[in-house]
Amino acid sequence: KYGNIEDIVREVNVVGAKGLMSHKHKMEMTSVGRSSAGVDMKSLMLGSEGCFGIIVSAVIKIWPLAESRSHESVLLPNFGAGLRYVKGLSKMRSLKPASVRLLDNEQFRLGQALRASPSRFQSFRNLVSKNIGYYIGNFSERSVVCATITFEGTSEEVKMQKRSVRELASMHGGILAGS
Repeated sequence: KYGNIEDIVREVNVVGAKGLMSHKHKMEMTSVGRSSAGVDMKSLMLGSEGCFGIIVSAVIKIWPLAESRSHESVLLPNFGAGLRYVKGLSKMRSLKPASVRLLDNEQFRLGQALRASPSRFQSFRNLVSKNIGYYIGNFSERSVVCATITFEGTSEEVKMQKRSVRELASMHGGILAGS
């Protein structure tokens, strides 16, 4: 919904080893992968993650706060199914979620291992949903991936987004895993 950081940042001021560097990015300009005019300094600074300098100020594009915000996660049998699912989400036009992140199997298992100790009820619920996923679907502990999703908008928009996400998840062999 919001795009990449390169699309959100309009202007940066950076301090490097030799002092202040500045880069202004006009609203009508678009970032492209290739340019015969040289390197785009803004993209270089954002992509270097502090190696070439420190961003000391930035002008960014902002949006109004959403009326409603909700989260969901979807378990999918493998990374290929996850990619197809995320590609489907990207085509949802006005129902596109605010944020989608696909966790590969290693990231997903690490996140599960680092979770705080769940309550007895949560442990039981997790056990039941895990077993259902592994027995009914094509899920394996060594291949399952997770898509984490954030919904934003009016209450009605969030309901419609969630409904579309559920339908798409079932088309790709996914199961909802909660927030």
